Amino acid sequence: MSGAVGGDAYVVETEGAVAVVDPGIEPGPVERFLEEGDVSLEFIALTHVHFDHSAAAASLRRSTGAEVCVHRAEADELELGGPLTLSSAFSAEAAACTVDRRLDEGDRVCGMEVLHTPGHSPGSCCLVTGSGAFVGDLVFPGGSFGRTDLQGGSPGDLVKSLERMAPLDLEEFYSGHGGRGRWSDVGAAARLAGATL
Repeated sequence: MSGAVGGDAYVVETEGAVAVVDPGIEPGPVERFLEEGDVSLEFIALTHVHFDHSAAAASLRRSTGAEVCVHRAEADELELGGPLTLSSAFSAEAAACTVDRRLDEGDRVCGMEVLHTPGHSPGSCCLVTGSGAFVGDLVFPGGSFGRTDLQGGSPGDLVKSLERMAPLDLEEFYSGHGGRGRWSDVGAAARLAGATL
């Protein structure tokens, strides 16, 4: 499902549990999906805390009781509605949100393995499941990559994260904008980022 500014939210069921990855700005689309499918949400997993990925988390947490899970490098920013959420770029006030689980490398959420992939933001992470991964704004279909000029961004870290992810034996990824891409796009993005950042 796509959000108001083109952000993509994903509802995932693995190991008998249901999570939404990056619910976006408005909770309505996720709430309708859950209601229509009579689905109980257990986890809200964030690839990073930018407003277009995380703004709906507080509302969904209140309405469903689901646990909010985010990398520990950005957990305080989400709880305080801090500047790393970039809410001011959306002319909005950040919705402070309680974080239930502060994630680290190798943790699992709803069967998905957490890989810390900083660069777009300090706590950006990918969630690997089966033959694919939810990558947030690390990489987009076609081989482009996330911005590094926003608060907390690091060109060097983004290149390292892309180079780390590219050799993984996966088939596809699900990005925060643009939907599904082929895993080979990650290698293309790593080469492009290495040459331009």
